[in-house]
Amino acid sequence: MNKFQEPLEKLFDKHRIIFWCDEEVELLEEFNSVDILGVEKIVVSNNEFSVKYKISREFSDKKFLLYFEGKEPDYLDDWLLDIKLANYTFHTTPEAIVLQELGLDYRFRDFIKAHKEFFKSKSRTEKFKKLLITDVVTEDELRMTILKAVITSEAISIEDLILKLLSITTDKQEKIFKDLNKFNISNYFWLVIKKSIIINQILHHYMNSLLSYLKLLQVLLMETLLFP
Repeated sequence: MNKFQEPLEKLFDKHRIIFWCDEEVELLEEFNSVDILGVEKIVVSNNEFSVKYKISREFSDKKFLLYFEGKEPDYLDDWLLDIKLANYTFHTTPEAIVLQELGLDYRFRDFIKAHKEFFKSKSRTEKFKKLLITDVVTEDELRMTILKAVITSEAISIEDLILKLLSITTDKQEKIFKDLNKFNISNYFWLVIKKSIIINQILHHYMNSLLSYLKLLQVLLMETLLFP
């Protein structure tokens, strides 16, 4: 089956019109092989006006898959901009395909590109997807999820990940550190460890100060009781 068939079918459950942007100009054959019941396919090339009339006036209830070669036009030059903004744009760069598989927003494309070696593996991508449990996603959460996938842990903190690392053999540790470098996540790993150490030092200092304060308070209370 065409690898785009299934994700497009799912998208058409939510959207009437999908814009397929083939930025690398290499997927026309795949577009032609997509066959979705009730969806009409149109190659858009210097026919924007007639396409716009057809999809917005002539067949306003029908579903359409519109194919575009190359980069998206600038807003001012885009005859179909209003329809595009109201519907869905299906990007086909390697990063976009991963994002669509993970259900993540296109704004994370630079994150996927930065860690493309990690997402080349279907099994790693699936593991990442299972470990990503939050609905409100940040890049730090995505990086932390890569760490969990590489270290094979469902830990919720960097401290838990460190404990997991310490519990495995040296050979496995070496393999993990090689993978962290390979997947461009090593710097982040050491950064969060450094932050964790600093935070713990601050908390330790705070707790010591708090204990000192409580001891002083205890002495004052005792003096008050003994010498009213």
